[in-house]
Amino acid sequence: MSAFHGVSSNGYPNLFIQSAAQAGATTNYVHVLDVASEHIAGIIAQAHQRFSPSKSVVVEPTVAAQDEWGMRIVYGAAFFCPAVVCDAGVLKS
Repeated sequence: MSAFHGVSSNGYPNLFIQSAAQAGATTNYVHVLDVASEHIAGIIAQAHQRFSPSKSVVVEPTVAAQDEWGMRIVYGAAFFCPAVVCDAGVLKS
């Protein structure tokens, strides 16, 4: 499953996901939840601001946006592939 910005997926309107999958990595998972919460709040605020300030809105990414975001993540992941084979001592240098 792919998620747009790691927090929403096509077919599930107004459902926002907070999980370690497709999210930033850090030693403090509470920080990841905090950042994701702020991002989700920003998405909802933008939807209200752009489309209906006084009414409820439906937020759902398109399949194209979701797929494009997934490919951006895949292309960026190639940068980190050499770290998998690096010795821990090399990373500390």
